[in-house]
Amino acid sequence: MFQQRINNYSILKELGKGANGQVYLAIKDEDKKEYALKLQQFEISEYELAIIEYIYFYDY
Repeated sequence: MFQQRINNYSILKELGKGANGQVYLAIKDEDKKEYALKLQQFEISEYELAIIEYIYFYDY
């Protein structure tokens, strides 16, 4: 069985979705407890993305 992963969480199923994102039931690898993870959706311009990439990759 294929399991989707996000960082140190194993996604079990989608609990719901709305205008701002989706909520998933997940298990954290470290403590094996169940968590609800909300993944937000947002739109950014190419200019904003370039700034984020610059800060992330080049700003020490």
